[in-house]
Amino acid sequence: MICDEARLAAHEDLDGRLDAAARPGYEAHLVGCASCRAHREGLSRVTAAFSASPPQGAPVDLLGGLGLGEPPARRERPVRRPAARWLPLAGGLAAAAVIAAVGLTLRPATDPQLLAMSPSPAVEVGADAEAILTWFDEDADYEEPLAF
Repeated sequence: MICDEARLAAHEDLDGRLDAAARPGYEAHLVGCASCRAHREGLSRVTAAFSASPPQGAPVDLLGGLGLGEPPARRERPVRRPAARWLPLAGGLAAAAVIAAVGLTLRPATDPQLLAMSPSPAVEVGADAEAILTWFDEDADYEEPLAF
């Protein structure tokens, strides 16, 4: 028997399932191999520790999910306040109202009455060159308009 086979046989021996035909070869290998003896001794300590501990049951959720016990307790969902549902919608409507108000405020004037009240001399009919130059801080070059 080689070490790999002896190590597998050690598990079967400690579980009480080692075949009677394999036992003489296994025991002969343990007599001549210190490494496999140490392996079997380590397994023996682990088996003894597990045997000494109280048995542990499976979690209730697992058993219930497998249909072997009580079904798992249902987790209650948190109660949502009605205001929390409408908050995103209200925020969106408020943003749309602000955008509409800004858009209407910044829209260019097309009403003739509004245009007549405009302070821009370029809109005024009959504005003279000096008024326009004053408006532009006298930085613009002025040329007389061409007559058609």
